[in-house]
Amino acid sequence: MCRANLPPGPTQLNDEASRRYFLLARRVERSSLKWDALSEEHQREMAEILRLWSQAAEEGGLARAQHNLGVITERGEGVAADNAAALRWYNMAAAQGDSKSMCNAGLLYYLGKGCATSYPDALELYRKAAKQGDALAQCNLGVMFAHGLGLKAPREAEAVELFRAAAAQGLAAAQYCLGTMFDQGRGVPANDAEAARLFCLAAEGGNAAAQFNLGLMHEHGDNEAVPGGNLVQAAKFYGLAAEQGHARAQYQLGVLFEYGGDGVARDLNAAARLFRRSAAQGHAPAQFSLAVLLCQAPLAPCRQPAGAAVAVESGAAAEPPPPESPAGRLAEAKALFEAAAAEGNDMARQALSHQRFVFSK
Repeated sequence: MCRANLPPGPTQLNDEASRRYFLLARRVERSSLKWDALSEEHQREMAEILRLWSQAAEEGGLARAQHNLGVITERGEGVAADNAAALRWYNMAAAQGDSKSMCNAGLLYYLGKGCATSYPDALELYRKAAKQGDALAQCNLGVMFAHGLGLKAPREAEAVELFRAAAAQGLAAAQYCLGTMFDQGRGVPANDAEAARLFCLAAEGGNAAAQFNLGLMHEHGDNEAVPGGNLVQAAKFYGLAAEQGHARAQYQLGVLFEYGGDGVARDLNAAARLFRRSAAQGHAPAQFSLAVLLCQAPLAPCRQPAGAAVAVESGAAAEPPPPESPAGRLAEAKALFEAAAAEGNDMARQALSHQRFVFSK
């Protein structure tokens, strides 16, 4: 007896699209390709992936496919980035109880991307996803409770419990948030040891804010459980956060390289590179510090001193060279002073008003 092959159902369509997408994403990641500049071959493959996902999402109504379309539309991977369209896909999947889509849609409502900012909508979606045990939703809901966003007043004790639930699932962001509550004594009695323990867990999980906080603790001793004055440890944690683009960590590590001491080799070139990265993100203290360095002396290519306990951060060779001419350095320094002054930096304002900084000869 002959039987005709049945057409693939929504789940099969989604699985096939997901398999092909991950293969394509791996090629993009391992090559110099960019999602908005795919080769013709890869464009055809992406078009087929989109066809499969769309069929599963629209005709089959599969929540997983709707979620996947939301993700790539939000990121602009193989399609034009469109937060409003992504939100529509997420809401379709969220209506079917998909917790990840609830969380993603909640974040778009929270940030006002693809829609007007709506804390009530964000709270509702986070609550629904949190009840399903979604760690990220628990953490995000905790943040809103801690700050009273969309509420009549902060609900710090409830925020602590939400952070606990998410932290117990290993979410580094929640471990950091819970550590902050213990550090500041919000919703729970202050406890330096517990705050430090949670920051360490979050830092091990790659949380840049926790890494930065541990750097501050090791440098300044702000936490009784972490002895201060250990610049090597401070530089280690600042460096981990700086590599992830944390502007304040880049600045603090730059300060350590600027002055050196206690196992950290003084290196003005490394300091300038770090200040430059932080300044590019609008961090006024870094803008001021880089301007001062440009006024003091030419910055040469970095040469790490022999025997230095803390090495210059990786990736330094890719940095653009500083201006070589005095006129070029002066122009950049002035622009940096002005940018820092515009952000309210008093020292930069004084430098501009008194013209205190001149080039060393």
